Amino acid sequence: FDSHQLERPVDLEEARRLTEPLVTSWEDRVSAALEREFGEREGRRLLVRYVTPESRSGLYREVTGPEQVPEDLRMMERLESRLEARVGARTAEGASVQLLSVRSLDLTDILKTMQNLGLAVTEELRIPLTLPEGRRCFLYRFEVEAPAERIAALREGEERFVDALRALDEARATDDPLNGLILSAGLTWRDAEVLRTLRNHLLEIRPHWNADTLNGVLVRNAPAAGALVRA
Repeated sequence: FDSHQLERPVDLEEARRLTEPLVTSWEDRVSAALEREFGEREGRRLLVRYVTPESRSGLYREVTGPEQVPEDLRMMERLESRLEARVGARTAEGASVQLLSVRSLDLTDILKTMQNLGLAVTEELRIPLTLPEGRRCFLYRFEVEAPAERIAALREGEERFVDALRALDEARATDDPLNGLILSAGLTWRDAEVLRTLRNHLLEIRPHWNADTLNGVLVRNAPAAGALVRA
């Protein structure tokens, strides 16, 4: 450009942002992201180990920004037999939930689980992947919405949320609406099981009530439900 004829100076950072995708490949940008996140030596090791044509589906490349790959690889490095999960920030009333599993999960069951946790799924994506040594896994991405206070609780209580998802996946916990208290009342999945036990005993001595009625009362009165657990 003739600098004397420009209406305003060239913004070099903006020019770099616009041109980088045109002159670099997805692998180039992933490599840079990994080096920024892990350092040159570890970033290169992860790139060589995971980012190959054989281990990344075309769908994964299409829907995954290079800046997302470091967190994905952290999950893949930890993956064994247990479900891996993480929560990402989106908006005050929205978040992303990502699951990684060595086996295919039933989408109907996952949607029910999210609903029972008080999260409405607005988008979902399933991506089969091949890991090093020929291992297979499945990556699930969900966009979820809920009132701002529940999304805030989801972000702040991510460890508790992931623990509950694992317990549900391993059939150690019950998948019903009382799980909504894990986010709204700050309970663990074991606390929710204690409430179920109390609910079931109450149904034995008050047979004119039903489980749906008691679930609704507890979920709508989360502070009282939390106080019951603490008592």
